[in-house]
Amino acid sequence: MVSKLELITFPSFCFPSPIYFLSLDKFGDGIRGNGYYAISLNGKRLARNSKFGDKETTSFTVGNSTPQTPPQTPPQTPPQTPQQYAWSTLFTENFDDTSINKGFGSFTDGGLDAMHISNKFGRSGLVMLKKGATNPARASVTSKNIQLDRNRHYSKFKVVFDFYANGMGPNDRFCLDYSVDGGTSWTTSQCAAGGGRDYVNGKWMNDEMWFFQTPVVGRIIRIRLRGFSESNWKRVFIDKVELVTRSKELTR
Repeated sequence: MVSKLELITFPSFCFPSPIYFLSLDKFGDGIRGNGYYAISLNGKRLARNSKFGDKETTSFTVGNSTPQTPPQTPPQTPPQTPQQYAWSTLFTENFDDTSINKGFGSFTDGGLDAMHISNKFGRSGLVMLKKGATNPARASVTSKNIQLDRNRHYSKFKVVFDFYANGMGPNDRFCLDYSVDGGTSWTTSQCAAGGGRDYVNGKWMNDEMWFFQTPVVGRIIRIRLRGFSESNWKRVFIDKVELVTRSKELTR
């Protein structure tokens, strides 16, 4: 029969909470009948047993014996990679197909002082601009309306083209204009003068790049190339025009 209960306590500085050991039935005759032992603390059962051999030793902890659930770390949202500006081509015109708009392709000529040339100076499919000092529109070629994506922000544009000057002097120029209202009004981006100031005659200038920046409220843009000289024999020949933009996707 159970004759003695022994409680052995370990100091709390050794463990997170005091640990006790309960030893019972010193004489080894067990618990008889329906007997049992139980250990409870504040209504919570810590241990119970009715079947054991000659002795029983049970350990239990008093204090913060309930395992603590570690705090849950909220799921981390991966940082958003900011959208980067990148260059992309809006359109390219080579003036090679004479079946499209008399060879002007996606451009429209302004009048008699802008002509399509099938072959000259070792190139095929050219636009020639002459004169224009007194009637600039007539010596020009104008692109169609180019629709821009409403979900992108446009920071910069550039026009890449090849040209050949013939007979151009220091006071003779050709210019790049752009419009963001469908051609109702125009802004001059850049003009280049001949006679060795900005370029030389008799030589193909390849991949010339002219830049401009503008707000595009209406989401359309047009470009225009025009001559500006007094003489019919001072001419600029243009082969290939490419409009490129630097843009990025808008944050939604």
